[in-house]
Amino acid sequence: MVSCPQCHQGYLQEREDTQGNLHITCSEYPACRFESVSWEAIYEDAARFRHPVSPGQMS
Repeated sequence: MVSCPQCHQGYLQEREDTQGNLHITCSEYPACRFESVSWEAIYEDAARFRHPVSPGQMS
């Protein structure tokens, strides 16, 4: 299971809407409204926010 990148309490799960489209949502819905249309989009966002500078190294 992959934890929710927004609330960090729920986990991501796949859901299908009435038209057959896949949505990836947080298991804590409606408290957490995280939603994505693909795993690739989630991976890209996660990679973009991983910053190589750790605290204390900024000048």
